[in-house]
Amino acid sequence: MDPVELRTDRLLLRSWAPGDEDVLVRGNHDPLITRWTRVPEGYTREQAVARLADVREGWDAGDRLAWAVCDATTGEVLAALDLRHLADDTWDVGFLCYAWARGRGVVAEATRAGAAWAFATLGASRVEWRAIVGNERSRRAADKAGFVHEGTLRGRHAARPDGSHPDTWVASLVPADLVGAG
Repeated sequence: MDPVELRTDRLLLRSWAPGDEDVLVRGNHDPLITRWTRVPEGYTREQAVARLADVREGWDAGDRLAWAVCDATTGEVLAALDLRHLADDTWDVGFLCYAWARGRGVVAEATRAGAAWAFATLGASRVEWRAIVGNERSRRAADKAGFVHEGTLRGRHAARPDGSHPDTWVASLVPADLVGAG
């Protein structure tokens, strides 16, 4: 699958590309990102290069779709959004917002655009959001995007660097959740 650009009134979602290494390194040196995601502490340029290669492979396979979320006017990278195919017509959404863009509703807006595209183009019937219990920023973004909380999965999060598997909140978005919502 070729990478797809998505637009909202304020945002441009474009595939990550060569030249984005520096923003990945700068953005991923944020303690909040390393605390709540699988991004490792001390994120390096080599890891950014590997991430860009993985993005290309994901688009080629059509099962891991990743966007740089940018200001539609300036092109500045503000956040990241991923859709990963889980099974059948269910997709998982992952997102993060860089420190310099927090508090502006960027992630919720980008997530709604990505989900709407997944429903219309990929035939998705469900987009799932998951976060480590306690990640209130992610939960607020999911709430603003319209996700319906379904519960807590005990010990379900991917292994952390210390080997633990934290409990995970799970919520979903289905096409009807986007109808008539802003």
